[in-house]
Amino acid sequence: MKQSNIHPYIYIGLNASRKIQILNKGARDTGEMNIILKEVCNYCNVSAADFMSKRRHRPIVDARFLFTGTVLTHCKYTLEHIAKFINRDHSSVLYYKSRCDDITSVAPEFKAKFEDILSATTASLKEYGFESNQAPESHTKVQKRPFKNKKAVVRKKTRKATRI
Repeated sequence: MKQSNIHPYIYIGLNASRKIQILNKGARDTGEMNIILKEVCNYCNVSAADFMSKRRHRPIVDARFLFTGTVLTHCKYTLEHIAKFINRDHSSVLYYKSRCDDITSVAPEFKAKFEDILSATTASLKEYGFESNQAPESHTKVQKRPFKNKKAVVRKKTRKATRI
């Protein structure tokens, strides 16, 4: 009894273009993030291996802040997708974005770096044929949730009022 060796990626009865569509359905193009990573690493004098590593030296962490802010400004990737790209958790990406916004509002030299990288990545993305897609508002701003437990606040006020 001879077994036939059929490759697991061969779908019988489908044409070649449909096979490629099925194979690429789960894959997401990360070309934009590769270009942005290259620009950020060149600007910050950090290697891509250091950027992806777990090292926490200031130039590397600043590069991660700048990369996350730039990707969320230019692209429509989710936090999870960006996190997978840089070998981090989605909460780390959210933290990097909030820190980038905080530091940009306070430190003018960091803001100048961020604006330089934004202009450089915009030019590089146009050069490689990517359009600068503005991310939806929910990705670019970190929204703080209001305090929902109003009863606890009222109880604290009443306790203080009764003690006086």
